[in-house]
Amino acid sequence: MKKVFLFALLGAFLLAGLFAPNLHAASSQVESHNQVGSLHVIKIVWTAAANGSYTSYLIRRPINGTLYMVETDPGATAPTDDYTVTLTNEASIDVMGGAMADCDTSGSETWQPYFSASASYGARPVIGRLTLAISDNSQNAATGTIYIYYYAK
Repeated sequence: MKKVFLFALLGAFLLAGLFAPNLHAASSQVESHNQVGSLHVIKIVWTAAANGSYTSYLIRRPINGTLYMVETDPGATAPTDDYTVTLTNEASIDVMGGAMADCDTSGSETWQPYFSASASYGARPVIGRLTLAISDNSQNAATGTIYIYYYAK
């Protein structure tokens, strides 16, 4: 009888875990791609975790061409003001040169890669896949969309 009781108790415990809310849900993203001629656009709709964190995301589509610009669009549940977006290459270099620090939450913004050596903005050659990271956000389940525009070679 004790074995039956322990088995039933263990089963109830395991089932309770299946139906409990996930208070530490991971961040998520949906990636899509469009092309017009040689202009490509990667669209990433992202959602931060329940605690506001965002797990870095390796973008599926490689960029083999010239990175032209990036747009940030905060979602209905906007991230914390002055949140930061980075796009790093396989050598862990932010291909935007830190330009997307302090993103605004009240509207969409357009960014071009920044070159600190010349203190100028402009297109940048990129080979391979990029990793998207979002930081400086504390808003629970914040959302947004990133558009990456590049010309393929």
